[in-house]
Amino acid sequence: MVEISPKVVLWNRRWFAAFNGGALNDPRVIIRIGDLARILKAGGPPWDLMLLDVDNGPGWLAAQSNAGLYDEHGLELCRGALTRGGVLAIWSPGHNPELGATLKQVFADRSGTANVDEVRTRCDDEPPSTIYLAVAPG
Repeated sequence: MVEISPKVVLWNRRWFAAFNGGALNDPRVIIRIGDLARILKAGGPPWDLMLLDVDNGPGWLAAQSNAGLYDEHGLELCRGALTRGGVLAIWSPGHNPELGATLKQVFADRSGTANVDEVRTRCDDEPPSTIYLAVAPG
C-alpha cells in the first residue's frame, strides 16, 4: 500500500481496523508512506494488484499535480510495476472515455489487444462511479 499521508494509515489502524479486519496488520501488507509517482519511478518488486484512488480520480482533480498518474506516461509506470497478469484498478467518479482509451493503448499486448474493462458502481444515493480494470499482458 502506498499512502502519501501518514494520518490515513494511522486512521486505518486506529479507527477502521474493526471494519477492514485489521488488514494493515496482515504480514503480506507492505505500507509505504510517500508520493506514488516517486515510488513507481524508484522501482522495486512487481505488484499483483494496484488500485489508484488518488485525488478525485482522473478528470476531476483537486490537485493538478496528480494528473501525471493518469496520463500515458503515468499509466506506463503503473503497467511496468505490475506482474504479468497483474491488475490495475482505477476509481473514477464517472465515465471517462479518454482514460479508457489510454488504458487500452498502454495495456495492449503485442497483437494490439488489451484486457481493459469498465465496471459501473452505485452506492445508495451516490452518483455512479466507474472502476477501470486493466490487466498487464503476459
